[in-house]
Amino acid sequence: MTTALSINRVAFTLFGKEIYWYSIILAAAVLTVFILCCYRGKKKGYSEDTFIDLCFVILIPGIIGARTLYVITNWSSYADDLVSVFKIWEGGLAILGGFVLAIPCYIIYCVKKKINFWELLDIIVPCFALAQAIGRWGNFVNQELYGPIVTNPSLQFFPFAVFIDATNHWHMATFFYESVWSLMTFIVLSILIKKKHDNGDIFMLYIVFYSVIRIILDAVKLQGTLTNQLICVCMIIIVAVLFILKQRMKTNEAFSDKVHSKINRRLLFDYDPAAEAAAAQATAENNDTQSNSDVENNNDAEGNNTEDKKI
Repeated sequence: MTTALSINRVAFTLFGKEIYWYSIILAAAVLTVFILCCYRGKKKGYSEDTFIDLCFVILIPGIIGARTLYVITNWSSYADDLVSVFKIWEGGLAILGGFVLAIPCYIIYCVKKKINFWELLDIIVPCFALAQAIGRWGNFVNQELYGPIVTNPSLQFFPFAVFIDATNHWHMATFFYESVWSLMTFIVLSILIKKKHDNGDIFMLYIVFYSVIRIILDAVKLQGTLTNQLICVCMIIIVAVLFILKQRMKTNEAFSDKVHSKINRRLLFDYDPAAEAAAAQATAENNDTQSNSDVENNNDAEGNNTEDKKI
């Protein structure tokens, strides 16, 4: 059965290969993140090269992690056809799984490049929220991630509900709810990032916003899982702990010194790459001055020795 809101999953055929709307929409979402990050990052002194690097550092592990978690939580759909595990273009990515692999890779990259990854995260996450708002429409085209059947005829309309051809019923349009929530998250975070804030605050708010909607919707949609809800609960707890520690570091100097003595400074909220570079340059200049002074002293000493010998 075809309805007014049904769209063929295949957008077009290129050289005999079917190109899916899902892939096009995800590509559009990724491109949106990249362009917006470059624009906003430039204002903070980050070059486009940084975000080009991150496309490989984050995107590839993120896709692998997202696909892995989706396959694990929906194993019954892949157990009899293992080849379909690799057919990402047909849909099936769990963003939470992407976080698990992408964030460690991101941290390693920032530490090696001497970047305050909290500051950079604050630039990225609002853009990522917009990409999620766009990406969820891929679920609409694939007719997935919907909620329970809507039996009340007065509620059988989009965007509250969406007709699913496979079940021949109207279902709650949970994909649309999350898309709207992500768009609102993007707007709110874009406003807050322009106001005075500490490094990491925008990222932490994003994690809370995203986790809350996932906990709610995974309890509603038919493909929701307890695993996703538990991951979101853990993320909220971790963020809460980090926020408390950050606030304590700001108000308790002794505690801050203790944290700095035990944790790599490049992992801390107050890490300042510019200050570190300036300190390194000052140290190098002092060493050069000291070396020149030592050379002059040695020359003076040699001159004195020569004079002594003449006498």
